[in-house]
Amino acid sequence: MNEVRAALAIARKDLLTLSRYKWSMFGMVFTPLYQGVIPAFLFGTAFAVGGRVVGLDSAIGTDNLSGFIFMGGVMAGLISTAFWFIAMSLRWEMDMGTLEPTWLTPTSHDTILIGRMLQGLVVFVAGQVILFAVGIAFFDLRFSGDILFALPAMLIAVVARTCAATIAATATSGVLMVTRIAANV
Repeated sequence: MNEVRAALAIARKDLLTLSRYKWSMFGMVFTPLYQGVIPAFLFGTAFAVGGRVVGLDSAIGTDNLSGFIFMGGVMAGLISTAFWFIAMSLRWEMDMGTLEPTWLTPTSHDTILIGRMLQGLVVFVAGQVILFAVGIAFFDLRFSGDILFALPAMLIAVVARTCAATIAATATSGVLMVTRIAANV
Protein backbone atom coordinates (compact mmCIF):
# COMPACT_ATOMS: atom_id res chain seq x y z
CA MET A 1 0.00 0.00 0.00
CA ASN A 2 2.88 2.37 0.73
CA GLU A 3 4.22 1.84 -2.79
CA VAL A 4 0.84 2.81 -4.28
CA ARG A 5 0.78 5.97 -2.16
CA ALA A 6 4.34 6.74 -3.22
CA ALA A 7 3.49 6.31 -6.92
CA LEU A 8 0.45 8.57 -6.55
CA ALA A 9 2.56 11.17 -4.70
CA ILE A 10 5.14 11.13 -7.49
CA ALA A 11 2.43 11.55 -10.12
CA ARG A 12 0.88 14.42 -8.14
CA LYS A 13 4.26 16.15 -7.71
CA ASP A 14 5.00 15.86 -11.42
CA LEU A 15 1.54 17.14 -12.37
CA LEU A 16 1.96 20.14 -10.07
CA THR A 17 5.36 20.88 -11.58
CA LEU A 18 4.01 20.52 -15.12
CA SER A 19 0.97 22.67 -14.38
CA ARG A 20 3.26 25.61 -13.67
CA TYR A 21 4.18 25.66 -17.35
CA LYS A 22 0.86 26.33 -19.12
CA TRP A 23 2.31 26.69 -22.62
CA SER A 24 4.10 23.39 -22.27
CA MET A 25 0.85 21.67 -21.38
CA PHE A 26 -0.87 23.43 -24.29
CA GLY A 27 1.82 22.10 -26.61
CA MET A 28 1.49 18.57 -25.24
CA VAL A 29 -2.22 18.57 -26.03
CA PHE A 30 -2.16 20.23 -29.44
CA THR A 31 1.11 18.93 -30.91
CA PRO A 32 -0.51 15.64 -32.01
CA LEU A 33 -3.26 17.66 -33.66
CA TYR A 34 -1.10 19.88 -35.84
CA GLN A 35 1.76 17.42 -36.41
CA GLY A 36 -0.22 14.27 -37.07
CA VAL A 37 -3.98 14.49 -37.28
CA ILE A 38 -4.46 17.56 -39.48
CA PRO A 39 -1.79 16.63 -42.07
CA ALA A 40 -3.06 13.03 -42.22
CA PHE A 41 -6.65 14.22 -42.55
CA LEU A 42 -5.77 16.66 -45.34
CA PHE A 43 -3.70 14.00 -47.11
CA GLY A 44 -6.54 11.49 -46.79
CA THR A 45 -9.17 13.87 -48.11
CA ALA A 46 -6.94 14.73 -51.06
CA PHE A 47 -7.46 11.18 -52.31
CA ALA A 48 -11.20 11.14 -51.70
CA VAL A 49 -13.35 10.31 -54.70
CA GLY A 50 -16.72 12.01 -54.65
CA GLY A 51 -16.38 12.67 -50.91
CA ARG A 52 -15.65 8.99 -50.15
CA VAL A 53 -12.28 7.51 -49.28
CA VAL A 54 -12.53 4.49 -51.53
CA GLY A 55 -8.93 3.39 -51.06
CA LEU A 56 -9.24 3.33 -47.29
CA ASP A 57 -12.50 1.41 -47.53
CA SER A 58 -11.02 -1.22 -49.84
CA ALA A 59 -7.76 -1.53 -47.88
CA ILE A 60 -9.01 -1.77 -44.30
CA GLY A 61 -12.77 -2.07 -44.61
CA THR A 62 -13.91 1.33 -43.36
CA ASP A 63 -14.51 4.70 -44.95
CA ASN A 64 -14.34 6.46 -41.58
CA LEU A 65 -11.26 8.55 -42.37
CA SER A 66 -11.44 10.77 -39.31
CA GLY A 67 -12.01 7.78 -37.00
CA PHE A 68 -9.06 5.96 -38.57
CA ILE A 69 -6.77 8.99 -38.20
CA PHE A 70 -7.84 9.88 -34.69
CA MET A 71 -7.36 6.25 -33.62
CA GLY A 72 -3.84 6.51 -34.99
CA GLY A 73 -3.46 9.68 -32.94
CA VAL A 74 -4.55 7.79 -29.85
CA MET A 75 -1.95 5.11 -30.56
CA ALA A 76 0.78 7.69 -31.09
CA GLY A 77 -0.24 9.40 -27.87
CA LEU A 78 -0.22 6.16 -25.91
CA ILE A 79 3.19 5.22 -27.20
CA SER A 80 4.68 8.63 -26.49
CA THR A 81 3.07 8.68 -23.06
CA ALA A 82 4.33 5.24 -22.15
CA PHE A 83 7.86 5.96 -23.30
CA TRP A 84 8.58 9.67 -23.36
CA PHE A 85 6.96 10.70 -20.10
CA ILE A 86 9.17 8.27 -18.24
CA ALA A 87 12.31 9.19 -20.15
CA MET A 88 11.75 12.94 -20.04
CA SER A 89 10.77 12.98 -16.38
CA LEU A 90 14.06 11.25 -15.57
CA ARG A 91 15.84 13.80 -17.74
CA TRP A 92 14.10 16.67 -15.92
CA GLU A 93 15.14 15.15 -12.58
CA MET A 94 18.69 14.93 -13.88
CA ASP A 95 18.63 18.57 -15.03
CA MET A 96 17.34 19.72 -11.65
CA GLY A 97 19.99 17.68 -9.84
CA THR A 98 17.44 15.59 -7.98
CA LEU A 99 17.80 12.27 -9.79
CA GLU A 100 20.32 10.75 -7.38
CA PRO A 101 18.40 11.77 -4.23
CA THR A 102 15.22 10.41 -5.82
CA TRP A 103 16.83 7.03 -6.57
CA LEU A 104 18.23 6.88 -3.02
CA THR A 105 14.81 7.10 -1.36
CA PRO A 106 13.45 3.88 0.18
CA THR A 107 10.83 3.70 -2.59
CA SER A 108 11.58 1.11 -5.25
CA HIS A 109 12.72 2.32 -8.65
CA ASP A 110 9.71 0.63 -10.26
CA THR A 111 7.37 2.67 -8.07
CA ILE A 112 9.08 5.87 -9.17
CA LEU A 113 8.67 4.87 -12.83
CA ILE A 114 5.02 3.90 -12.28
CA GLY A 115 4.38 7.30 -10.70
CA ARG A 116 5.88 8.93 -13.80
CA MET A 117 3.65 6.79 -16.03
CA LEU A 118 0.57 7.78 -14.01
CA GLN A 119 1.38 11.44 -14.51
CA GLY A 120 1.74 10.86 -18.24
CA LEU A 121 -1.53 8.94 -18.31
CA VAL A 122 -3.43 11.84 -16.70
CA VAL A 123 -2.00 14.30 -19.23
CA PHE A 124 -2.74 11.86 -22.06
CA VAL A 125 -6.39 11.32 -21.07
CA ALA A 126 -6.98 15.07 -20.69
CA GLY A 127 -5.35 15.67 -24.07
CA GLN A 128 -7.41 12.97 -25.78
CA VAL A 129 -10.66 14.38 -24.41
CA ILE A 130 -9.76 17.76 -25.88
CA LEU A 131 -8.63 16.25 -29.18
CA PHE A 132 -11.81 14.19 -29.50
CA ALA A 133 -13.86 17.33 -28.85
CA VAL A 134 -11.92 19.12 -31.61
CA GLY A 135 -12.36 16.11 -33.89
CA ILE A 136 -16.10 15.95 -33.34
CA ALA A 137 -16.50 19.71 -33.77
CA PHE A 138 -14.28 20.27 -36.82
CA PHE A 139 -13.37 16.96 -38.49
CA ASP A 140 -16.66 15.05 -38.50
CA LEU A 141 -15.24 12.48 -36.08
CA ARG A 142 -17.72 9.73 -35.38
CA PHE A 143 -17.27 6.55 -33.46
CA SER A 144 -18.52 3.29 -34.87
CA GLY A 145 -18.29 -0.30 -33.79
CA ASP A 146 -15.50 -1.17 -36.21
CA ILE A 147 -13.10 1.00 -34.21
CA LEU A 148 -13.35 -1.54 -31.38
CA PHE A 149 -11.51 -4.07 -33.55
CA ALA A 150 -8.35 -1.97 -33.08
CA LEU A 151 -8.40 -2.31 -29.28
CA PRO A 152 -6.53 -5.64 -28.99
CA ALA A 153 -3.68 -4.36 -31.15
CA MET A 154 -3.61 -1.12 -29.14
CA LEU A 155 -3.46 -3.01 -25.86
CA ILE A 156 -0.58 -5.20 -27.04
CA ALA A 157 1.32 -2.15 -28.32
CA VAL A 158 0.83 -0.20 -25.10
CA VAL A 159 1.94 -3.08 -22.87
CA ALA A 160 4.98 -3.77 -25.06
CA ARG A 161 5.99 -0.10 -25.20
CA THR A 162 5.47 0.38 -21.47
CA CYS A 163 7.67 -2.62 -20.71
CA ALA A 164 10.33 -1.35 -23.13
CA ALA A 165 10.17 2.12 -21.58
CA THR A 166 10.54 0.75 -18.07
CA ILE A 167 13.53 -1.36 -19.07
CA ALA A 168 15.16 1.55 -20.94
CA ALA A 169 14.56 3.99 -18.09
CA THR A 170 15.94 1.60 -15.49
CA ALA A 171 19.00 0.81 -17.58
CA THR A 172 19.63 4.48 -18.36
CA SER A 173 19.29 5.57 -14.77
CA GLY A 174 21.62 2.79 -13.65
CA VAL A 175 24.27 3.85 -16.16
CA LEU A 176 23.90 7.49 -15.11
CA MET A 177 24.28 6.60 -11.43
CA VAL A 178 27.40 4.50 -12.07
CA THR A 179 28.89 7.24 -14.27
CA ARG A 180 28.30 9.93 -11.65
CA ILE A 181 29.59 7.76 -8.81
CA ALA A 182 32.72 6.93 -10.84
CA ALA A 183 33.25 10.63 -11.61
CA ASN A 184 33.16 11.47 -7.89
CA VAL A 185 35.67 8.80 -6.88
